[in-house]
Amino acid sequence: MFLESHIFRLLITLTLCVLSFVSFTNATPVLVEKAMTSGNTKWTSSFDLDVKPNEVLVSIDISLLPSKGVSGLKLKDKLVLWKEAINQKWNDQFIVSIKGKTKPIRFKVRFTHHNPHHRVVVHPDNWGPNQHNWYLSMPAYVAAHELGHMLGAYDEYKGGALSPASKIVDYSSIMGGNPVKGKAAIRHLVVLEKVLMEEIGTDKVNISNAL
Repeated sequence: MFLESHIFRLLITLTLCVLSFVSFTNATPVLVEKAMTSGNTKWTSSFDLDVKPNEVLVSIDISLLPSKGVSGLKLKDKLVLWKEAINQKWNDQFIVSIKGKTKPIRFKVRFTHHNPHHRVVVHPDNWGPNQHNWYLSMPAYVAAHELGHMLGAYDEYKGGALSPASKIVDYSSIMGGNPVKGKAAIRHLVVLEKVLMEEIGTDKVNISNAL
């Protein structure tokens, strides 16, 4: 009787684990939000996570708010360049293995005022961009760097918002001081990876570089 009861409880536990995994991987997108801190610098990583049958989709909605001197026409031209730079730096770079099945990680950025994850003020001059302030005159790849913060990545240049744990300085990364040549790295997806591991299991999730 004891053995039968133990087996029954084990089957219930396994069933609940399977149902939890199926629910997460087949549900509507999950809102991910995490408070980030580096010294006196604080910001919020926020995006929607959708584990689809053939891909993991990370959606980031950004509301661009033009300041005085920024016309709609100028902003429209920059939208194209910023989105191209973001796609080039982040898409087709990573894959994730979930329970043995490999899927690409895709990043979808939308510039919209409808329930955005982030609000960014766009300025006409270049004074020092950050996650909440972009400039028409900044190189397009700076937008890809700032997107990294939105995903939960730290700066990797001296004087920036470095990781309190690793304090990595890497000028070859997109989070370093040269976003034009810098590349995205797996460590920049720490928030995404943690959410996947918490929901699916630490031994069932592995993010790696795409070939």
